[in-house]
Amino acid sequence: LSVDGAISDALCNCVVGALVDLQLREASTDCDEDIPIDITKVELSDSTHHIVLADFPVSSTFIVYEAPDETVKILCDPAPELFEIIPNTVVIVVGNNSRIHRISQSGVAGDEAVMRKMVELAVGRQKLIADSLIRAKEAYLAKE
Repeated sequence: LSVDGAISDALCNCVVGALVDLQLREASTDCDEDIPIDITKVELSDSTHHIVLADFPVSSTFIVYEAPDETVKILCDPAPELFEIIPNTVVIVVGNNSRIHRISQSGVAGDEAVMRKMVELAVGRQKLIADSLIRAKEAYLAKE
């Protein structure tokens, strides 16, 4: 995992990747659902299973730079040093089916067309990363 760019993007991907790989044991108890569970009466199975994620959120960070000729440049996954030079930052968190979970903007981020382009880039990145995580999990499970 490269952390040359935005660390928040890398951390989000690490957490999602860890959850994709997470295996848990089945827990059961014969206690009534209406009373607090006595932890000493919980039984754990010997086998484990992967949890099923309902969504694969992916964070994408952009810096928006207006060049001297007034053209707007979008820098995806910028190096940390650029945050000090260019204050116009946008972070977009996208989940499955192009669902936007969050857009955080600091500074001027261009017009509507620029924002649409960043959302398009973030959606494409989410699909790529989610597909990669799923393929990696399937390849791992095929080896077992």
